[in-house]
Amino acid sequence: MKKIICAFILILGLIYWGHSTPENAIRTSIIFSGHPIKGIQTTIYKGSVDKIYGQIYYCKNPEIYEDHWGYSVQRGILGIWVINVSGTGRG
Repeated sequence: MKKIICAFILILGLIYWGHSTPENAIRTSIIFSGHPIKGIQTTIYKGSVDKIYGQIYYCKNPEIYEDHWGYSVQRGILGIWVINVSGTGRG
C-alpha cells in the first residue's frame, strides 16, 4: 500500500513540476510530441498578449517545426499552467 501511495505522490509531483511555469508546460508538450532532446534545448520566448487567448509564447527551433510555433498558455486548475489548444499554432 505504501508503494502505491508513494508512486501516486511521485506522479502528481512530476505532473505539477512539468506544468509549474509556462515554459515547462511548453517543454512538456514538445517532449511528449516526440521531440525529447529538442524539447529541452529549444528557446522559448514571450510574445504578445492576445485579447482572447492570453499570453502567447513562441518556440523557435527549425528542427522541430518549419519556422516557429506559438503557444497560448493559461493558468489552469490548482495553479498549474496548461496549453490552450484553440490558441496554439504556427506563428
